Amino acid sequence: NASPEQTTEQQGLDPNPLRRTTLTGSPCVFPVVSEGAVQTDCFTWQGQQEMCYDGTTMVACAPLTTTTEADEETRQAWRILPGPAPPVFGRARNRREERREQQLNRLDEENRAREARFGRPLLPTNETRRAQCDPWKPPLGFNSIKEFCDHMLTVPLTTLDQTYANAYPLTNEVPTGCYVGCPVGASPQTLEAIAQPWYGKCFWPNEGVVTNVIQHPVLGDMHAFKGDVSVGNSWSVPFGGGNTQAWVIDYSNTPVRLFTGLRNFRQFRDEFRFVEPGMILGKMYARPFTERNPLPIRMFTAVFFALFEVCTESPSLEDAAVPELIRNMQATDAVV
Repeated sequence: NASPEQTTEQQGLDPNPLRRTTLTGSPCVFPVVSEGAVQTDCFTWQGQQEMCYDGTTMVACAPLTTTTEADEETRQAWRILPGPAPPVFGRARNRREERREQQLNRLDEENRAREARFGRPLLPTNETRRAQCDPWKPPLGFNSIKEFCDHMLTVPLTTLDQTYANAYPLTNEVPTGCYVGCPVGASPQTLEAIAQPWYGKCFWPNEGVVTNVIQHPVLGDMHAFKGDVSVGNSWSVPFGGGNTQAWVIDYSNTPVRLFTGLRNFRQFRDEFRFVEPGMILGKMYARPFTERNPLPIRMFTAVFFALFEVCTESPSLEDAAVPELIRNMQATDAVV
C-alpha cells in the first residue's frame, strides 16, 4: 500500500520524472513504494490498472496522450533548445564522420610513406654516382633536403617570384643527371601538388630531354611526362619589362600513357632557373586553350617547384622508357 511516508519526494528527487498526471490534472507522485516494489510510472494497484498516488490517495492515471498546460509549457521551452537529430540523420552523420576519419588516416599513411621514400628513387648509388660533382647542401639549420622543402612551403609566392626574377641572367650551369624535387610556395595549389608522388626530374643535356620521376601505384617508379628542354623566352616577364630567358620544358610531344591513370601533361609548360649552384627554382604554367586553362592567355598555376643536385647519373633513355615493374619482370626472365 502506498502512503506519503513511503515516497522519496522528501529526499530531494524529482517527484514525477515522467510527468504523469491524474484524470483531474493533478501530478502523480513518483517514485512510490507499492506492495513492496518501487514504482516510477503508473502501476496496477489492488487489481486496478494505471493507478498512481497523488499525495493523498490512489487515483487513476490520465492517458499519456492527455496534454496539460504544464506539459505544453514544457514542450514550448524545449523548442528553444536544439533537439537531438533524428536517428536516421544521426546514423548518416556518423557514417560521414567515419568515412572522413578513414580518409584522413589513409592520407596520413600515404604522407608517411612518401616521406619515408622522399628522394630515394633519385639518390645516387655506387653505380649511378656522377664523378666530379658536388651535391647541393641545405642551408645552416636544415639537416636534409626534406626539412628545407618543408620550410619552403611557408615562403610566400611573391618572395619566390622575386627570387626567380633575380636569377636572370642565366648562369653557365646546365642541368645534368637526376635532381630530387619538391613543390614549394605557400598556396593551396602547392598543397594539391604535394599529394602527387613526384620525386624530381632527370635530364639528358646532349639529347635535350627531361623526364619526371613518379611512383605509379601499380607500375612502381617510372619516368613519366617526357619533355624537350632548352633555353627559351620566359613567360615570367616583369610588368613593363622586356623578354627574359629561362630553361623551358616543352611537353607538347609528351606521349600519353593510356590505362595508367596519368593525366595528359601536354597542357602544361615548365620553366626554371638556377638560383644558386645545385639548386633550381621553377614555375609551372598552363597552356592556353587547354582543359586546365581554356583562356587564350598563358596562366601561372601558382605552383613553384625546386630541384636539388644529388649527383645521380641519368639512366639510359631506353631504361627510362620502361616502368620499374616491367623492368623487374624483364630482369627475372633474363635470369631464368
